[in-house]
Amino acid sequence: MRIQSKLRLIKEFKEIKKNSAEDLICYPLKENIFMWCATIIGPVNSPYSGILVKVQINFSENYPYDPPTIYIRNRHIIHPNIYSNGKVCIDILNKKWSPVYSNITLLLSLKILLEFPNSDSPANLRATNLFIRKKKLYNKCNTLKTL
Repeated sequence: MRIQSKLRLIKEFKEIKKNSAEDLICYPLKENIFMWCATIIGPVNSPYSGILVKVQINFSENYPYDPPTIYIRNRHIIHPNIYSNGKVCIDILNKKWSPVYSNITLLLSLKILLEFPNSDSPANLRATNLFIRKKKLYNKCNTLKTL
């Protein structure tokens, strides 16, 4: 399976290079095709507007049949769907995973999640409570910490 996974990841990287977006950079590490780095410019209508969101994507040797694990590496981001260790909690990385998803699909979903947190499936209860009960404070905390 390892060879098939590598070939899939190489194909996805070529696709990303061919169709790159201005607000998204994504590439594998030279020494390990199964570890990728990405940078997303925070969505305009979110507390992360204009900041560079650093992302780490770890693929298993069984990719695309197993989903990758995604981490946000900006330690200061407070978000209902990001665990305190930076791990992203989103349905397409769990129950709704499909081998047809690609890196671009995941990163676009992550960008949407930054703008529209899912408080029904919290990974960070403190952030969820802030988001639900004190949205202005939630926005202010993220805005201040991202400057």
